[in-house]
Amino acid sequence: MNLRKMDLNLLLVFNTVYETRSNTKAAQRLGLTQSAVSNALGRLRGHLGDPLFERKGADFVPTETPRKPAPEISAALRAIERTLHAGQDFDPHASQRRFSLVTMDPIETLLVPHLAQTIIDRGYSISLECVPFPGLDLPTALESGKVDIHFQPHATVSDDWNSTYIYQEEIVFLCRADHPRYGNTTQLKVADLAEAPLIAVPETLRRYTHLEHEAREKQITRRHLCLVGRLTSIPPLIAQSDMIGALPERMARYSAEAYNLRVIPVVLDRPAHQWHMVWHQQMEDDPGHRWMRNQIKAYYNV
Repeated sequence: MNLRKMDLNLLLVFNTVYETRSNTKAAQRLGLTQSAVSNALGRLRGHLGDPLFERKGADFVPTETPRKPAPEISAALRAIERTLHAGQDFDPHASQRRFSLVTMDPIETLLVPHLAQTIIDRGYSISLECVPFPGLDLPTALESGKVDIHFQPHATVSDDWNSTYIYQEEIVFLCRADHPRYGNTTQLKVADLAEAPLIAVPETLRRYTHLEHEAREKQITRRHLCLVGRLTSIPPLIAQSDMIGALPERMARYSAEAYNLRVIPVVLDRPAHQWHMVWHQQMEDDPGHRWMRNQIKAYYNV
C-alpha cells in the first residue's frame, strides 16, 4: 500500500470506529455525519482489500486483519497529536477531547460527577468516558492511548507508567439503619464476619482489598449470601434487606446518606488503601493530559 496515495484521515476514522465499535459513536466523537464515516471506511477498505468490520448486533466487530495494527495506529495518532500540541496550552473550552478513565466504583461514584459538573458549569467542550476494569488489557490500553488514566489502590508496578498518590481510605461496613442485629453496632472485627449475612463483589475484585487478605490469613470462613457485579449495587440491596457489606469509606458515607444506612468501622491489622492515579509515561508532557491530572489532583487536594 502506497501511503502517498491515501488520505491519512482515514486512519483517524478507522481508529475511532475501532475504539467505539460503532459508526454512530465514531461520528459523534469526530464531529462528522454517519455517512461520512461510512464513506471513509469504504475508501479504507478499498486500500486494504478487507471489510475491516463486521456488524454483529449493534456493534461493529473488527475482522482479523486490522486487529494487529490497530494498537500501533492508535499509538501513532496519539504521538502525532502530542507533537502538534507540544508547548501549547490546553483549552478545555475549545477542545473536544474525550478523556478515558478506568475509574472503579469508589472513584466513579464521587470523582466523575464532580468532573462532569465542572464541565457543565464552566462550559467546557471536553467529555469523559469511564472504562470498566474487568477484562481490560490495561498495559495495552494505556500504551495505545485507549485509556488516559487508571486508578488503583497501590503505587505503579510498571517502569512504563507514572503515578501519583491521591488519597487513602479505610474499608467500612454498611447495614440498614434499623438492622435488628447490627443497627447499634459501633465496630466490627474480622472474626465477626463469620456469622454475618454478607453481600459482596466476586473474589476477582475482592482480592485487591486488605479486608480479603486479612480474612484469608486468619482463616475466617464467611457466608457470602449474595454476590453482585459492582460495588454500586451493594447499598440499595442492603437498604432492602438484613445483609451487610463492605465498601470504601468515602463511597460508604455517600451511600449511607442516600439510602439511610449505618456505617460500621471494621478493625484491621493492615493499613488503609493508598489510592494512586496512574498514566503511561508517554503522556507525561501532553498538555491536555496534564490539565486533566491537575483537575483530579485538585479534587483530592493533592
